[in-house]
Amino acid sequence: MKRRLEELIAISKESMTRELANEMISFMLENIGATDPRLRDELIYGTLARWIHNDFFNEDQLEHILTKAIDDNHLFYQIGEVCTDSVFKRSFSALAAAAVLQKDQIDVRLDQDTVSRLLERVCQYLEMEQDTRGYVEGKGWAHAIAHGADLLAAAVRHPLSPVDEADCKGSLMI
Repeated sequence: MKRRLEELIAISKESMTRELANEMISFMLENIGATDPRLRDELIYGTLARWIHNDFFNEDQLEHILTKAIDDNHLFYQIGEVCTDSVFKRSFSALAAAAVLQKDQIDVRLDQDTVSRLLERVCQYLEMEQDTRGYVEGKGWAHAIAHGADLLAAAVRHPLSPVDEADCKGSLMI
């Protein structure tokens, strides 16, 4: 799996077909919670974030990534569990969603309802997340709360956010 992924991530933007991009998105989101830190951090999340930033994906694909990343099978996957590997899927799904939001801050394509709904989801996630571990021996950084906070910051900073970033300074509640 790693070898095939390494081959695919070496392709150029010009070589990325819509079909290949859709296949890669599905694979990466399906495996975003892998417990192998190199596979998860570098090959999956790192590549996904780089491709988002470097315009490998079209508007529909970005919206698909965002929608999947915050769904019940990703951001809310086995929410409430403590000290299980499910934390990696939740945590890195939050980072994937944040990458899409950060990209959308530049060339706004999402609508206000989508941004508002996302803000509600991330607040709900942060209230429900119970796994506060940082580094997990042999598996890398879990950081569910920190990555959730990254997603919250990206949502609040989005130009269509119903929350003004200045309103959040000095407050933990939105």
